[in-house]
Amino acid sequence: MTKDGHVVIADFNGNIAQKYIFEYDSNEKKYHIKSSANLQYLVGPGLFAGADIVTKPQGEKSGANWSIDPSTKVGKGFNLRSFTGHTIDVPANNYNNGTRVQKHGFHGDTNQTFLIIER
Repeated sequence: MTKDGHVVIADFNGNIAQKYIFEYDSNEKKYHIKSSANLQYLVGPGLFAGADIVTKPQGEKSGANWSIDPSTKVGKGFNLRSFTGHTIDVPANNYNNGTRVQKHGFHGDTNQTFLIIER
């Protein structure tokens, strides 16, 4: 994650900036995903594909409702989908450090599939 709250690709080293808290909202039947580093929520702002995934404080968490769906294409992975039907996406399969993660139309390929490891 960058200092301005953008979620980015980085080599995994297990530090707090790479850990997230999944809070289930039983009223909305969705998850809120919170950064362990700054305790702000992952948001895919707006209704359109291509928006960067950013973190926002609780009072600004519109767009922070996510479903966690088992991948139908990639082994043990999960797709994190927003209320708009978009999913968290690594643009153009660019896994270079610093690449901003975005929301995109769902296709379920590897660049939209993530491992969730319980700690």
